[in-house]
Amino acid sequence: LHAVGESWVFLGYSFLPYDDGMSFFVSFDGEQEWHIRLQWRPEEQGQLLDNLEQYIRAL
Repeated sequence: LHAVGESWVFLGYSFLPYDDGMSFFVSFDGEQEWHIRLQWRPEEQGQLLDNLEQYIRAL
């Protein structure tokens, strides 16, 4: 879970077609890298990824 208003530094992303895997690489503190794994399928995080602009935005 991530709090409303939480800020990240976006480092990059990767997509794995075999499993519809979307990974975001971010840093919360400017030092450590975090890997956020999602799956672009309706029964997983597909709704979130299809509407990503409703959940995150660039500052």
